[in-house]
Amino acid sequence: MLALAAIVRLAGATTVLEGVVVGVFVSVCFIGAVLAGELVWEKIPFRLFLIRLGDQVLTAGMAGTILAAWR
Repeated sequence: MLALAAIVRLAGATTVLEGVVVGVFVSVCFIGAVLAGELVWEKIPFRLFLIRLGDQVLTAGMAGTILAAWR
């Protein structure tokens, strides 16, 4: 959360929509890359990859919303 808070602040996100965009972008770029490694090397099913990524996108999107609105 600390890293997401710093990224929200550096991005200058102050509205709910901007917070969601930053949170989703961070989760897809950083967490998606880690999960893609599991998809490729551990051969997890693609549906499981999407479920895990979707969970992270929702969580980071809500956190980004809270952090942007809190500012």
